Amino acid sequence: MNKRVLITALTAALLTWALPSAAAPRHKTRGAGKEFSLPEAGIRVRVPAGVASQLLPSLKVYATKRSDGTALYLPEELWRHFQTLAIWSGQGVAVELARMEFPPPDGRDKFLSIADARRKWDAYSSPPGDAEVLRWAKRFFGADADTLTELRSSGDFRWKRVECRGGSQTILFGYGENAGETYMYMFRLHWRGGNEKEWRRLAERCAVAAKKIPLRKSEAARPGTYAERLEQAKKSISGLRGWYVRETPNYIFVSNQRSRGDMRRLQTDLELAREIFASYFPGRGDRCTVGVVKLFAERGEYLKYVGSELKWTAGVWMPAIHELAVSPLGVKMDDKTVERYMRNVALHEGFHQYIFYACGEVNPALWINEGCAQFFETSLPRQGEVGLIDKRTEQKLARAAAAGHDLARFVRLDHQGFYAEGERDLNYALAHALCYYLLRGAPALGETKYAAIPMRYMDELRRTRNPDKAREHAFSGIDLNELENKHKAFWRSKSQLQKAKLYRRPAAR
Repeated sequence: MNKRVLITALTAALLTWALPSAAAPRHKTRGAGKEFSLPEAGIRVRVPAGVASQLLPSLKVYATKRSDGTALYLPEELWRHFQTLAIWSGQGVAVELARMEFPPPDGRDKFLSIADARRKWDAYSSPPGDAEVLRWAKRFFGADADTLTELRSSGDFRWKRVECRGGSQTILFGYGENAGETYMYMFRLHWRGGNEKEWRRLAERCAVAAKKIPLRKSEAARPGTYAERLEQAKKSISGLRGWYVRETPNYIFVSNQRSRGDMRRLQTDLELAREIFASYFPGRGDRCTVGVVKLFAERGEYLKYVGSELKWTAGVWMPAIHELAVSPLGVKMDDKTVERYMRNVALHEGFHQYIFYACGEVNPALWINEGCAQFFETSLPRQGEVGLIDKRTEQKLARAAAAGHDLARFVRLDHQGFYAEGERDLNYALAHALCYYLLRGAPALGETKYAAIPMRYMDELRRTRNPDKAREHAFSGIDLNELENKHKAFWRSKSQLQKAKLYRRPAAR
């Protein structure tokens, strides 16, 4: 589904939320705990024993540009997101590592896109003065601080302690050179209970143990967009145990899925499905269309990542961050059921992902976007079967077509109308029924003017980047009342349905 994603942004409150209620452990001089490498940041750090890495949450989209659907964010949340490197929590303590890269936003912009923020914000070129460091720490962490204290550093970076009032957090500012450039970091340890002096000593031991490591460079042979998305994918799991990245020609898979067989099948199915999508809706130009797919091992991890707004989903395509998230089943099922479930979800969301890129990074209208996703969802890419429907699905779609929906109204539904409670299931079914008819029924029956509607829509959307103009172009010369009657008659006729089921190729272009 391509509903706007409403996910809690990464803020200072996240660390408070991450803190368990357990009493703080005594670390004293037992060592700083375990070591984590973050090659995208060029640093290796130590964190206290007993903490676990946390998956960085996605950004909350607040609006989109009317012209092209570009996602817009609150500048403050975007600023935090750009600079947060990793989070760990457990046993009464939370740790955050941030890269100090951009000065705090000035508040003149209500919303910003990612591209606009990178264009407008000037990065620090060298370590700023103490006043600027304190200003940054206050904005990023909400720290009540007014001085910096130089620490004796034994690692590759020089560290200063941000003197915080309140007694529940210690913040360290570090800087040093890596690959000829100066990098600056903020290391924050936030605790609940225990001895403040011990926590401060532990935080300093962790920070001064930091070492520089070779920066992971993007592949020079890859297109720029690919390199950026690969870097973003790797950053999202920096320091996380059990997470890994796998690449195929058109996808970057990010997962902690323990079943490598499930991962291999998903990779094969999506690569083959992409060829099917392209046979129906060819892309135009040479835009990089690499897809990032995040596959979770546990249902709870997925729900925490996408947020409560999307708890009803099994997967979601998030165009704002160029990422497709897939949830595992929440209950134990046999292997065949699990394989079918994961394939259906991946193909459905994979179509949303593909068509977004094929249309020049614009989302199509919901009737065709969700309808086509439903159509492709039940395909068997390894067998070359496309848009299969069983008897139960056939009956469901026939009921939706017969329900008397006004097609002229239906093809204009916005997000709120399409996904409305009590209407969502029927709208999905009607979209599926209509797209099945347009993609298989109409061409099988020689109804060329109807068979041409989907591609006419996508071509015009790519050309104008305007869904309203694309709809007008696609239905130009079409009597929607006549189309509605043809559509209903198709789902009532066993012979017409049989012809459609035997039809095996996309409509002629």
